[in-house]
Amino acid sequence: MIPFLRLLSLASACIVGSASVSCVRVTPATQAEQSMAASFTPPAGKGMVYVYRKPAVAYASMIPSFVWVDGKRVAKNKAGGFIAYPLAPGKRLVSAGATPQVEESNFTLQVKPGQTYFIRQQVKGQSDGTMMVPAGAAMVPVAVPTYFFTAELVPEATARLELAKCRQVAAQP
Repeated sequence: MIPFLRLLSLASACIVGSASVSCVRVTPATQAEQSMAASFTPPAGKGMVYVYRKPAVAYASMIPSFVWVDGKRVAKNKAGGFIAYPLAPGKRLVSAGATPQVEESNFTLQVKPGQTYFIRQQVKGQSDGTMMVPAGAAMVPVAVPTYFFTAELVPEATARLELAKCRQVAAQP
């Protein structure tokens, strides 16, 4: 019972504090990555993709998301985070969700040198019923949510406004 209460306490702390802090740990971007991203200009001969999540409250802030390019994981993201990743020209599969197998978060981009793409990740939830949880001497029903990722291509003007509220995370080798 004590481990359950500690877990419940940790979850509550994350939920209460999630308006400004995410419980997901990510590596901050390097100075070189920040400089590249701030210019909104891809490196010479390459394209660039920005994948981001708007800041979130409640449960969504506790769920990490990932970015894959051509099946290789390149970043771990969180609510309020973004990655700027250079892409070689040609056909590229960019996945922005929990796994690259989730069709709703996959994008096939025909990357052209100098072109920039913006993808917004979102965590959505739905209730799948209830479970009984001890509360003092009684048992109370609690909703059991299921979370899933969606992603969408976003126009540059919209993305720039939303990216201004996000912090850059590092690409992972």
